[in-house]
Amino acid sequence: MIKRYVGFKRYVDDLITGTNTVNEALELSKHAKLILKDANRNLRKWKTNSIELSQNWEESKFDKQNHNEAVPIKVLGLIWNTLTDEFKLDLSSLIDSLKNVKNTKRSVLRISSKLFDPIGYMIRIKFLLQEIWEGGFDWDEELGKKLRTKWKKWCKKVHALVDLSIPRYYFKTYETNEEFNEYQIVIFCDASERAYGAIAYIRYKGNSDFHVKFVSSKARVAPLKKLSLPRMELLATLIGARLLKPLRKVFKITNNYILFSDSTVALSWIFGCAKQWKPFVSYRVHEIQDLTNPQNWRFVKGEQNPADIVSRGCSSEELMKNSRFWHGPHWLTLSEENWPKNERLCQETTNE
Repeated sequence: MIKRYVGFKRYVDDLITGTNTVNEALELSKHAKLILKDANRNLRKWKTNSIELSQNWEESKFDKQNHNEAVPIKVLGLIWNTLTDEFKLDLSSLIDSLKNVKNTKRSVLRISSKLFDPIGYMIRIKFLLQEIWEGGFDWDEELGKKLRTKWKKWCKKVHALVDLSIPRYYFKTYETNEEFNEYQIVIFCDASERAYGAIAYIRYKGNSDFHVKFVSSKARVAPLKKLSLPRMELLATLIGARLLKPLRKVFKITNNYILFSDSTVALSWIFGCAKQWKPFVSYRVHEIQDLTNPQNWRFVKGEQNPADIVSRGCSSEELMKNSRFWHGPHWLTLSEENWPKNERLCQETTNE
């Protein structure tokens, strides 16, 4: 059992996991160390957000990093501050590169490749790259005035993300004795003419009310070959369905999830039989129906859809201050019977 658990939580040569108690964490770390020792692999540089566990490791002669180390550690492309138990984006390489940035296609591509984007803040630079590509610029050719302005504005605004902190633990509240139950994944999907994407939240009930926390988001730019908006909306729902798959495994959720779209056409395709549509729609609807239960899809009005932020993009400063992005629409904190009552969906579709 532990071997399977260690295999699931191992990323190349890193083991990243957590438990509900210090004792469980100590036992797991001891077993993991023994298991990998049999394979001639020495687990070292142990790190935890628990001072008690760190002391236990020290007594057990674990090779660990200093718990009070000033420099936080890197975890899967993010920086983890164990004292505050928060993640921050690793922008050190990016900031250094921006000191001598040039206004060329090569420079824009080089800078954008340095960014790990777990929250979807990269979509505007992807818009810019697509515009540069469509403009036919050579690799080292000076960009036009309009593109230069957008590029310089992005370079200036991205510095704000240095101050962005993301709590590692979703279920942290100010009530120390609060118990949580009714875990639910909620995903919103949306598309614009330029991009499509989805944003996921974990929703859970405490002693008195519901809490909603941002988990992840994904965004893709529209292909150069223009697609109709209904097809773009369908691609957004596919992103949402794919985003759901690993989250169900992580949170151990079977059917307690809801996916929202503001496209009645895309929802009608999902509710229908995949075989009746043309290949583009049919293949994607088939995958969506494999990954999700169509009965778990719902309609949401466009003005209430936080995935609109993902599909249209916003500045770094706007993203950090946008409560709807981080916590979803306010009604998610209410019981489901108090959610907005949307009109019954008509079977609206197009011959695509």
